[in-house]
Amino acid sequence: MEINGIEYRIGKLDPIKQLHVARRLAPLLAEAVKAASVAEDESMLAGPIAAAFAEMSDEDVEYVTTKCLGVVHRVQGENAFKVMNSSGGFQYPDMGLTTILQLVVEVVKENLGDFFSTGQSILSGAK
Repeated sequence: MEINGIEYRIGKLDPIKQLHVARRLAPLLAEAVKAASVAEDESMLAGPIAAAFAEMSDEDVEYVTTKCLGVVHRVQGENAFKVMNSSGGFQYPDMGLTTILQLVVEVVKENLGDFFSTGQSILSGAK
């Protein structure tokens, strides 16, 4: 994926990390499904989802962010390098909040898309 002219590669989370990321994001999924069932259009979803995100503990947000960014590589020439260093810091100081959030969302979609679409189907069928 490309963000601001920089190419990133999205890797795979191992199954245990997928499980832990999914369970931390499950309240967001539930809120999104609930909001979608009553929303007249997509613009009405942002508020309830943002509220559910704000309810997440700092530890959960940090866990999801670091685990997701731990499988992201930034392409430079012929090589790709991890965006997080071994101590959990960022390798690239030019990465801002918008870039980080886009990368986390992409990792979640790539690694948990099937899980969340199945969960959404189950939850929305239980109206």
